[in-house]
Amino acid sequence: MGIIKDMKEILKSLKHRSALKPSIKYCPRCGSSKLKTKINWFIVPSQTYKCPECGYEGPIFMEKEQNKCKKV
Repeated sequence: MGIIKDMKEILKSLKHRSALKPSIKYCPRCGSSKLKTKINWFIVPSQTYKCPECGYEGPIFMEKEQNKCKKV
């Protein structure tokens, strides 16, 4: 039951993001923000990311939302 409880907590913490909010994608291996999108057209098209810094290539990336702050 511990795994199910943990999964519930993770799902509760996720939020729906708007496509209008800008975000930066980071490499999960080295943390570089210079990821390049690569689309594979094999049997089923899939999107992967390639990092020119460390050579990582895969579908997983880290993302950080950019919040615009109002100046007072």
